[in-house]
Amino acid sequence: MKIGYEVSFNRYFFKPEQMRPLAEIQADILALERQTEGLLAEIMGGMASSCETKLRVYVDTSVIGGCHDEEFQKPSRRLFERFASGELTFVLSPLVLEELQASPRRVREVLRLVPDTHTEMLEALPQAERLAAKYIEQGALTPRMYPDAMHIANAAVAGVDVLVSWNFKHIVNVHRIRTFNDVNRKMGYGILDIRSPKEMEDDD
Repeated sequence: MKIGYEVSFNRYFFKPEQMRPLAEIQADILALERQTEGLLAEIMGGMASSCETKLRVYVDTSVIGGCHDEEFQKPSRRLFERFASGELTFVLSPLVLEELQASPRRVREVLRLVPDTHTEMLEALPQAERLAAKYIEQGALTPRMYPDAMHIANAAVAGVDVLVSWNFKHIVNVHRIRTFNDVNRKMGYGILDIRSPKEMEDDD
């Protein structure tokens, strides 16, 4: 004995829609392709512009003084010529300005060579102080070398591309650089490239 009824919903309720014309579908596909090409061009253009970004270069006081030192003059001045032309961005810290106060006037006036438009002035940040203290704690530098530690920490916290110095004993030193960057990684900062002005000249 059969109880109830079987109702075909497709038979009584389904209303098939008419297919879109092939020409309309093709037009939509072509429009999507054009949009995709535009998006790809935008992405590639952004990548290209990021590749062309100028290097941000932090210099310590030794490089500025080097512009008037016979031994270091040529590479130091060449670096500042690149800052002045806008080829590189000159990154300056309050610590450098503080140290320059005791320097001869001709050394202080080196800063005038670089237009403000090509200069990036850093702020004094407590993160840099903590990082500098960590360098000393890890034995990369001694407490007497705290100003050098602060130059390195300023550059690391600012995320510059290169720190440039003539201080081969405390800063441009392969063994110390390794420790600096070990600390940077542990503290969540990037690897810092540290070079002399001569090395920057060789890369020109």
